[in-house]
Parts: sequence; structure tokens; C-alpha cells
Amino acid sequence: MPKVQKPKFIELTEIVQDTITSTTKPRRRTIAINPDKIQCAYGETTGYTIIQMRRENIKVQESYDDVLAKINIEIPF
Repeated sequence: MPKVQKPKFIELTEIVQDTITSTTKPRRRTIAINPDKIQCAYGETTGYTIIQMRRENIKVQESYDDVLAKINIEIPF
């Protein structure tokens, strides 16, 4: 049976909060992340997901379940 390879990168939509003027609407940009570099991910009450990398946290627009699906992780429960 052929081995299924994980994608090298996944595309997500990053929420970029402007630290100087927090009253403006946050910008969104498409980013590519290597799933092997993700330390952990967790959902927020806002519906966004925080992805914890080695040196930074990235807030993405996708839901926690969508992020897990893109990383190819299944929750056992």
C-alpha cells in the first residue's frame, strides 16, 4: 500500500493586528506554514485559531477543526 505523504506547507489566512492603531480593522493575508514546525494549536472563543510556532504565535481566521483537518490530525474522541 502506498504511503500517504503530508503536505509540505498548508495555506492559512493570518489575522494581522496593527499594534499602533488598534481601532482599525485587522488585516488578513494568506500565509504558508510548514506543519512540522507547529508546536500546538488551540481555538479562541472568537472562532479564530492560535497556532503556536517555536518563536511566535500566529492568529488565523480558520476554525480549530479546519486547521486540524489541513494538518491531517484526527481527534480520537
